[in-house]
Amino acid sequence: MNKKFVCLIILLIFLAPAVHASGESTGDSDPMPDNLPNSSDNVVLAEAYGFLIGADSSWGATEGYEISECVVNYSVYYMGAIRLDVRHLLKNVIWKSKRLKLNDKGQTVAQFSCDGTCLTQKAYTEDPSLHEFVPLFNNRTQKEITLLVQGSVERFNRALADVITECPGAQTKY
Repeated sequence: MNKKFVCLIILLIFLAPAVHASGESTGDSDPMPDNLPNSSDNVVLAEAYGFLIGADSSWGATEGYEISECVVNYSVYYMGAIRLDVRHLLKNVIWKSKRLKLNDKGQTVAQFSCDGTCLTQKAYTEDPSLHEFVPLFNNRTQKEITLLVQGSVERFNRALADVITECPGAQTKY
């Protein structure tokens, strides 16, 4: 298969998920760490943020999550062989900045600005044929979080209200 075609497919897959990072990537192919243990120091936050990530399936779309002190870590797989470890730093999110818009697939997404970095991503694969693609996904940082609104906006907003109660985020006047 043509390398340019494979690269285009991977980029399209990367740009399509509910939560993604965009930015500089400088990563190497590090060994894949163990899966996260599905743990949280805050049950309300775990349930509410799980709904923001996966709606009724909650954390079911992830390969593990860990929440501690308003830092959310979770792992997802793309193409079955590239694992993305994502970290959301909720203390840096400016919740008042919420913008609803339609993505290129006509789906509603909520975007939040941040005071500094609020999303980081690390990529891993054990498939040698995909090692050259890992830098496309690896060591990404972002000053914005985008979440796909799955289900109704009202349910999304109720879960978001619980998240904000537990992790107020960055405080701004506006």
